Amino acid sequence: MRTLSRRRSRAGAVSLAVLALLTIPSSASVAVSASMSGVVRDVAYCSDSGEIQRLDLYWPTASTTGPRPVVLYIHGGTWIAGSKDDATRDPVVPMLRAHGFIVASMDYALAPQHPFPAQIQDLTCGVRFLRARHAAYGIDPAHIGALGVSAGGHLSAMLGVDNGSHMFVSGGYPYASSAVQSVAALYGVHDLPLRDLAGYDERVLPEIFGPVRRWGSESPITYVRSRLPPFLLIHGDRDTDVPILQSRVMANKLKAARDDVTFTVVHHAEHGLVPSGGKMSPSLKTIDREIVAFFARTLEPGSPDAAAASDGVGPWTVNADGTSVGTDAPP
Repeated sequence: MRTLSRRRSRAGAVSLAVLALLTIPSSASVAVSASMSGVVRDVAYCSDSGEIQRLDLYWPTASTTGPRPVVLYIHGGTWIAGSKDDATRDPVVPMLRAHGFIVASMDYALAPQHPFPAQIQDLTCGVRFLRARHAAYGIDPAHIGALGVSAGGHLSAMLGVDNGSHMFVSGGYPYASSAVQSVAALYGVHDLPLRDLAGYDERVLPEIFGPVRRWGSESPITYVRSRLPPFLLIHGDRDTDVPILQSRVMANKLKAARDDVTFTVVHHAEHGLVPSGGKMSPSLKTIDREIVAFFARTLEPGSPDAAAASDGVGPWTVNADGTSVGTDAPP
């Protein structure tokens, strides 16, 4: 089976080049101003998995003032490959920046050296890092979204259903919330027990997720309930790596729980939204516009949907300073 990733924005297979370790900016060295621009690379954010994980922050290219909402970019790669550098090849990233969003692209622990839930533990820690350091980086801590592709779609959905409950938390910034206010998951895996991942299930998934009996507890669909943040699910109808059924069952369960969910079927599209068997519809440009519009609706300060998504979602409330209140874990 091919590596599960967003191949439409990439020329070939996932590169595992060694990342250079650059100077890590401290909170004192990063001034918050409207003139912030470019990219801050290799910021160390957590080491919950035993390895230091790093992120890149892409500042808005649009003229902005004040703290800005953040979209967390979660790369694909079958949970075993890929890196934060994938964001440099995804055309939706400059579109988000042009709309005024900060984009945070994060590395996370990779399997099989670090089996699940190490990946989601790193990412929940990353969300808490962004909130704990929001003043240093000009971040609006009450408006953080997650965008994931393929395996990253699974992880972004896990962030959404975890919803700040501390289900998958092992340490790092414990007084900040790991809740996200909206989720976009592209051709993601939502229900591992379906065992429909092109024969990949029996051969590799046990090395990532352990025995089959645990796969339900490691699937986003298991934790769907009412009052989750808004979800955007996008999937190609000819995906032979991750069948569209994965997103369809997730969308149906979110709808049954009366959650805010949009399910976009991309016709004539294989995994990675690669055209297959005809003209792809909607187009890639239209899909990227839909993603940007979704985050504008759910994360832009002042919009009704952004306020609803950031105020008292699930068992945790995200305060304006990024701290959280609440003790109940989801069922």
